[in-house]
Amino acid sequence: MPKAWIVLGLGYGDEGKGSWVDALTRRTGARINVRFNGGPQAAHHVAAPDGRVHCFSQIGSGSLIPEVETYFSGHCFFDPIALGLELQTLRTLGFPCEGRRIHIDPHCPLVTPWHGLVNRIQERARGRSAHGTCGRGMGILFADLREAGSQVPRASDLWAPERLARRLAQTRQRMIARAESIARDAPPDAQIEGWLADLYTPEMLGWVGDHFRTLCQREELDLADLDWLRQRRGETLIFEGAQGVLLDQDLGDWPHVTPSHTTDTNAQAILDAIDFLGERQCLGVLRTYATRHGAGPLVSESPELARQLPEPHNGDAGWQGAMRMGWFDLVASRRGIASTGGIQGLLLSCIDRFQGAQWCAGYQTNCAHWGALEALLVRDQDGIIREIHPPVGLSFDQRAALSRYLGACQPQLQPSAGERPHAQAIAEALQVPLLGFSQGPTALDKRWCSP
Repeated sequence: MPKAWIVLGLGYGDEGKGSWVDALTRRTGARINVRFNGGPQAAHHVAAPDGRVHCFSQIGSGSLIPEVETYFSGHCFFDPIALGLELQTLRTLGFPCEGRRIHIDPHCPLVTPWHGLVNRIQERARGRSAHGTCGRGMGILFADLREAGSQVPRASDLWAPERLARRLAQTRQRMIARAESIARDAPPDAQIEGWLADLYTPEMLGWVGDHFRTLCQREELDLADLDWLRQRRGETLIFEGAQGVLLDQDLGDWPHVTPSHTTDTNAQAILDAIDFLGERQCLGVLRTYATRHGAGPLVSESPELARQLPEPHNGDAGWQGAMRMGWFDLVASRRGIASTGGIQGLLLSCIDRFQGAQWCAGYQTNCAHWGALEALLVRDQDGIIREIHPPVGLSFDQRAALSRYLGACQPQLQPSAGERPHAQAIAEALQVPLLGFSQGPTALDKRWCSP
């Protein structure tokens, strides 16, 4: 009987999903990694057993294994230029991803440099009200799809030069108009003026088209719709999530979200579409401490902890800034689990890096006016918030209010593991089975708790 494994980050990202996808791919013998959300903003670091490290962006994180193929589904945004750079990096490391191992759904919208430029202009113009962004253009492309629809270039256009050229030109004009509108309301800023100049550069249009076409000519990419995946439904499939469920476009802390469904929604839809009849296992990944890049609430945040735990692969990315860290947060983790359709196993990263003597067991707040949001909260007899239900069906304004209130909360820290192993204590507190924990960066450092 085939089996589908869905790997999700249960927090705000950076949980170690790529490392676990690599380990799970090796352990199960799977030969297909399915990307079902996000795009080139993913940064999934995987360390090979010999210590070589690659940051996977669009290619499946099991691809250090020579036979593994990636299916990049239509729920993702595709950046051809970024893919070309990633493939070149893999070759340099000695892991060439060749032989028609990358399959791209023809409906994938294409991320262009103009989307990225407008993304940076918009975030810069927000000033202290920045939403948090990778600066890669995901949010702008999402808005472009809503407004321009069929004019947005798609992966299938890479094999249709005239149509690609026309849609790239239309995209550039739309992005110039959007950027000018943003800049008119922004204070004078030399950085914004520089990005506007890049948008206006006519030579950029030809350069983008040439690079997109070169990728198709040089790389053995395969344009494949769900029929291709349906033909492989008898095999083990590893679905690799990007970002974390607390960044979900519908359930996250608005406006500090990503323009994608980061829960298992898309993965389950794909499995339904290919009539997958095997077992489905949804696995949640967390670190033993809380992490977040960019703006937004992180109730258990501890700058001191961040100084104690330097990140080997997550430095100051410029747009997002240095990675923020905090004590393991039971409230946020329970909310992450509740945002999914339920998880069958927990994977814990970084046991070797940190096993804190305390965790955040609840939220304390002086905010008295939660209003309609009060229905989301589960409080104990002392008024401490122990759980927060996902904000299903709330308006943008209500979700923004929830973000503000969370930003005003203080963590209630309590002793954590006691006499029990730290990983097991976390799993028991979250009431989910512990499937594995990581004592180092490679697949050889993973410890599995069940067959």
